[in-house]
Amino acid sequence: MSADDGRSSIRRWRNRYRGVDREQRARLEGIRRRMNEQALGLAIEELGLNHEFVCLREVRVPVLLHVQEPDAKLLADWSRLIAYGIAARIAEGDDGVVRYPSRVAAMADFCACVARGDHRRAWAWRRFGLNVDGPSAAERVLHCLLEVDSLTLPALKHLAAAGTLAPVAAQLGPADWQALVASAISGSEVPVLEAPPQGAAAQAWIAAPASAAFKRLVRAMLARSLLAAPLTPLVAAALGREGEGGPALARTLVALIALETEPLVLWNGDYEACLAELARALTNLPPPAAPAPPAPAAAAPRQRTADDTPATAAKAGDDARAAPEPRAPKRPVLHESRRQRPPDEPPRLAGLSDWVAPTAAVPPDAYVPRVDACTEWGGLLFLLKLIDEIDLPRRAAEDAALAGLSRRWVMHALALRLVPVAPDDPAALAFCGLAPDRAPPDPCGEVDAAARAWLDAAAAEVVQTLHAVLPTVRVRPEELVTFVCRRRARVVADPGWIELHFELDRVEVEVRRAGLDLDPMYVPWIGAVVRFLYA
Repeated sequence: MSADDGRSSIRRWRNRYRGVDREQRARLEGIRRRMNEQALGLAIEELGLNHEFVCLREVRVPVLLHVQEPDAKLLADWSRLIAYGIAARIAEGDDGVVRYPSRVAAMADFCACVARGDHRRAWAWRRFGLNVDGPSAAERVLHCLLEVDSLTLPALKHLAAAGTLAPVAAQLGPADWQALVASAISGSEVPVLEAPPQGAAAQAWIAAPASAAFKRLVRAMLARSLLAAPLTPLVAAALGREGEGGPALARTLVALIALETEPLVLWNGDYEACLAELARALTNLPPPAAPAPPAPAAAAPRQRTADDTPATAAKAGDDARAAPEPRAPKRPVLHESRRQRPPDEPPRLAGLSDWVAPTAAVPPDAYVPRVDACTEWGGLLFLLKLIDEIDLPRRAAEDAALAGLSRRWVMHALALRLVPVAPDDPAALAFCGLAPDRAPPDPCGEVDAAARAWLDAAAAEVVQTLHAVLPTVRVRPEELVTFVCRRRARVVADPGWIELHFELDRVEVEVRRAGLDLDPMYVPWIGAVVRFLYA
């Protein structure tokens, strides 16, 4: 059963009829085909079983049908009984049941298990097109991670969150990492791949000086990174390797960390200095010597303004604090019965109050608790399509008015200007690629008048573009943003993966016609896959 679209897929279906003649058998076979096309999927959805991928090796369900009933009644009864049989099979939780919250979780489980030679769930991986047959574990892992560009970075983040990236990383060589970075960038024309250092430049790359702003940014990046800890030994080993291959590999690895934590830094012309500072920070290398700057003139203490969010409290200078640690959300979650729970609190299947799905069916290598919170402004992420169309992320990366500021914070600040939400609202956090339990991003620098003016102009441009794509909506102009964005949604997040679940009756024809609620999928400038689901 698929968490992507709620559809069920049955590889082999075998019926054994008792007490029916040939004509009745033919009639039942026709009903069974109709059931497999749609009715069974709807019955499964009614039981709340369509919010994850469930692989069942075999299900045996005895069904008692009254053949004198009309076809519609037989179809509904048969579908419901099969769905209950599937739910009961899931509740058994033995080796023939494997559950994944997302395709990324399946990829991560495949890579972790193949890296250590464990193929016990190969039958389930084949349902995702992941084959354990191949010349080497390294090639199978690499093929899995590169199969879908939009899932490369989320899969690596999922492995890191599960604590299984290190053995997978040991299987990969320099060319493999370069291919992974290229896949993660997914055709976004980031210059980090256009001119890799060669010869003496490769050796001198690590000495590129970094400004105080980059140092603050790097500290914030490392505070949020999942990849930094497992990749640090590889970066240190690469920098200690003789020849130009070592520094080039280190540069590739830290570029992957930048893509994870602050993707737009790679669009900046000074990205080399940021990558070098990342490598030095990871390996505790001393920064290059630089002449002492003149003593700054005394300045009055900076006064906070109404434009500043609580995350804007970072001080300018090298002593600015790094991004705060993730914290638990204070908001109540929506649909508590469907929220992922830790292993000691098994989830209850919706609609089956007496049955509890054991977490033993969830592969331990794939289990990373999903974060689940609700928002009244889920439609804010419909604006991602417009932001991409007007090339706002690239302009934000290159504009001097935002120099020294975290571009993830810039996207978050833009969200706060577009809709009236709190800085820790799940929609505002998702808008910049963060899960609902993460702290709002830190600006990592001084938010001056030029930066605030840029944000105001960017918000006005997004609103103007929204009016252009929805010219026929019958609301007052000043209410258009609210019409599009104010939609109750449940935000569900995995590492590198964000889903917004809307109620089915909130579908708007105008929004759908404009393509605003079509899945953005991988959004490289926030480093996450974004999906919109209606149910």
